[in-house]
Amino acid sequence: MNIPQLLANFRGTGPFLFAILPVVVLAAAVVAIPRARRTGDPYRYALLLTETEFLTSWSVLAIVLVGLRPGENPVVRPSTLNLVPLDTIVHLAGSGGDAVANLSLLTGNVLLFAPAAFFLTLRLPKVRIWQVAAFGGGLSLAVEALQLLFVTNRSASIDDVLLNTLGATLGALAARATHALWRRLRAT
Repeated sequence: MNIPQLLANFRGTGPFLFAILPVVVLAAAVVAIPRARRTGDPYRYALLLTETEFLTSWSVLAIVLVGLRPGENPVVRPSTLNLVPLDTIVHLAGSGGDAVANLSLLTGNVLLFAPAAFFLTLRLPKVRIWQVAAFGGGLSLAVEALQLLFVTNRSASIDDVLLNTLGATLGALAARATHALWRRLRAT
């Protein structure tokens, strides 16, 4: 698989998600106005809360749309199941195929869950990292189960769950670092 084939796999999902992103951000800005009035919080704070909620929802929508799209193979076949941990990762990392496409598949699985975990952790600063990782793993497990049961030409793999959970963990850690930086900047 080369880069054009990899991008073709998104078949409208990526452009759709990025097309609605400005609408999501604008809608959150509008919703933040009555929230600020109702709670008495400054608009900036209400906007931050509302944006993180809307962007978390947008990120989860991206996970579901990307995870549940059918595979590209023109011959329709049932999805497959791989329960051997690290099998797909080792195969893609060591195969002689297209290294860029293989790396893109691996990093894509990590990066797909990072935004949802990032915004969720920003919105809920007291949530623990392991809870966000468990949320990411559970959501990934649900998507993989739905792929296996209802989507053709895909492979439900435990490695996807591992990589998605890693992405959720990294997103939560990035949110923690961002939150600490914001507190430091506010203190100065």
